[in-house]
Amino acid sequence: MNWLSKIKSDLRPLYRSEQTSLSRLLLLRILTEINCFSYQLKYWRLRQITRKKFDEMRKNKAENVFVFANGPSLSCIDFSKIKSLIDCGEFDLIVVNNFASKVIEKYDITPTLGVFADPVHYGERPEVKGSFDKDISVMNDRNIPAMVPYRYYDKSKFSNSVPYSGVRNVFRTNVSDLSKPLGYMYLSALHALSSALYIGYENVYICGYDNSYFKSYGVDDDGSQFFQDEHFYDAKVGRRYLPESQYGPTSFVFYDTYRHFKYLEKVQRYASSDIGIKNIAKMTYTNSFERDFSLNVYK
Repeated sequence: MNWLSKIKSDLRPLYRSEQTSLSRLLLLRILTEINCFSYQLKYWRLRQITRKKFDEMRKNKAENVFVFANGPSLSCIDFSKIKSLIDCGEFDLIVVNNFASKVIEKYDITPTLGVFADPVHYGERPEVKGSFDKDISVMNDRNIPAMVPYRYYDKSKFSNSVPYSGVRNVFRTNVSDLSKPLGYMYLSALHALSSALYIGYENVYICGYDNSYFKSYGVDDDGSQFFQDEHFYDAKVGRRYLPESQYGPTSFVFYDTYRHFKYLEKVQRYASSDIGIKNIAKMTYTNSFERDFSLNVYK
């Protein structure tokens, strides 16, 4: 372990656990601001590209947009109906990660934008197996814009990369300007929701924002923690083990779960009042957004 990795490891509890000490909160705030300042300075050249790319999207946007995460609640959606609404120009579609390889070709749907914040799409964490190369191939075949965090822009294999900051600063209230630090934890699904706000759609219809994996949390006989991965496209549910070096004890794991829900509430609180965010999932675990079942999009 090099010195930088050791520092990050030593500081991880500051970010992964609730802080009740004023001194530790102050330290966390200082470290966060320093990190954001140095990150933004390092990638300053990309800010103008971010703004230019999103300005182009605004010129051609529909009035409404679907923003799909990959939770099991998407199982109730009829993608042939989604395709019809997209093809007629009434809706755009923003998706995240493996949606690309699981749905785009199967239903001949062309999203307006894909969001790829996971480091596995940029050659990091090679031990994680998945359809990541397929995601890239499908996106490139259709020249679909792919949102790429600044830190991965130079190594991105997406042919139509759209850079965005992607760095987090939970002490700030920014939930929409993708050229600046965002006020929540680093998560593709949250970045996708912010992209809809940044582009400026009038109505944002979300689905798949379930965060339901907490229901399957368990600990093996040897003390190993796990979740059951549940995505709408999974043929069978797989067990995913949580390395303690990355996730820490049980309290850290559930603090992360708490923040998944907390930051959905933060997006709702600080989003422009001119934009309506509506949750169209039939089964959901968040009451952050207005429920809406008026669209003809269900099976």
